[in-house]
Amino acid sequence: MPSPPPATLCRSTSPCRWSCSARWAAAYRPGPGPSCAADDLVAQIQAVTSGGADYAFDTTGVPAVILNALAGLRMAGKCGLVGIQAGDLVLDPLALVGKTVYGILEGGAVPQEFIPRMIALWQEGRFPFDRLVQMFPLSAINEAEQASLSGKVIKPVLLPG
Repeated sequence: MPSPPPATLCRSTSPCRWSCSARWAAAYRPGPGPSCAADDLVAQIQAVTSGGADYAFDTTGVPAVILNALAGLRMAGKCGLVGIQAGDLVLDPLALVGKTVYGILEGGAVPQEFIPRMIALWQEGRFPFDRLVQMFPLSAINEAEQASLSGKVIKPVLLPG
């Protein structure tokens, strides 16, 4: 009998961010790569999810990654797009059949519900946001941007003064 599909799959363009995924419960992690467009990535996703994922979430904005996310979904699957798109997204005529894509702006959540829930998860040790951020003085804005673009920092936070 096959094992149940993992709860979380992680694929990242950044080796640093990919390595962090093991700490945050990613059960299946195809190796990191510069484009995330590995020929067999969709087949890997379909294999570990018994036919396709119910949900995909893209934060890269890289068209090849978005296409893989969509192709890795099963029918009625949902894909959330957060990253600012880094090029033209050209879809096969059947890419969206039976699937839903959401463009997510500022988290797409109700802050009065979302923030208390995130705080509760953090207090339970299930959302380590304090390990996802790195503080930079405002004078180091260029360094913060480079750290984010290189993947060395997940979420740079600029501090005024």
